[in-house]
Amino acid sequence: MAELKESILKRLNKARLVGGAVRTSLAFNLRHKAWKKRFPIRQLKTIIVDMDGTIFKTDSSYEALKIMYPDITEDKEALGQFIYRKLLQQIFEGTQSVEDAIITGTEFLMDAGFHKSDFERVLNVVKGQLRENLIYALKSIKEKQDVKIVLASLSSVEFGKMLNEYLKEKYGFSFDGVIGTVMKFDDEGKLIGLKRIIGTSSGTIDSIKIETKISALRKILKECRWEFDEKTSVLITDSYGDVDLSKKIPTILIKPTDGSTAVQMVSHLLRLGDMIVEDNEFLKEKIEAELSIQNENFSASHG
Repeated sequence: MAELKESILKRLNKARLVGGAVRTSLAFNLRHKAWKKRFPIRQLKTIIVDMDGTIFKTDSSYEALKIMYPDITEDKEALGQFIYRKLLQQIFEGTQSVEDAIITGTEFLMDAGFHKSDFERVLNVVKGQLRENLIYALKSIKEKQDVKIVLASLSSVEFGKMLNEYLKEKYGFSFDGVIGTVMKFDDEGKLIGLKRIIGTSSGTIDSIKIETKISALRKILKECRWEFDEKTSVLITDSYGDVDLSKKIPTILIKPTDGSTAVQMVSHLLRLGDMIVEDNEFLKEKIEAELSIQNENFSASHG
């Protein structure tokens, strides 16, 4: 096990040292007036919802790595947990970009023989960590208002679509579109690489196209023949990982009440959102109240 951990560390340390990705995000958010209410005065038309850490409390990539690398280390953690923690640490320290972490994490899954069918195993874990109050709030808003609600993730779009089908079956609610990183699978369903990454900036790495969430969002809404307007949109997320969206779109930050990750903790302590809502029994009520066009105080309190 010690030799395997050493091998993993060597691979992680070979990642590109681009630096500053998270620090840049933090610097932006500290400069921008996060608590100046930016919620739309006009009718709300689009809600963008982050997947990992928001719709459910865990991270799908974390769960996938734990499934594929289940061996317990001397530190009493699964090897997959160790890999994920190290990747997150490098992003947080600015020694690796989000995009490179996605590539490295995918390579680890490929090495372990990840198959499309393994998404079902990830979903089975995620089912127990869904934020049902948020799901019910979105369902209620969609039933009452003419809005498009999009699930946006840096993680696998294939998994996002599978989750969306489950939500439709279980809760009678589904997103109008799903944005995420596109993986490549062979004819037998084995993971063999990446087609496109949803990241924090546009470009290419090793011939893999990188697209921001906001760019992908514009495309998917155009396909829905839906006019996207930043002034009538809202983002719901759990951390500053959606900085490209929060630069332009009013942001509701969900604060976990049963333990936060380091990234979430930084986001909440520095109040990196226009509004912070605690994940408790009042979450549904609070989200609905803030986003309902029927609320007479909406324009007055957020103008």
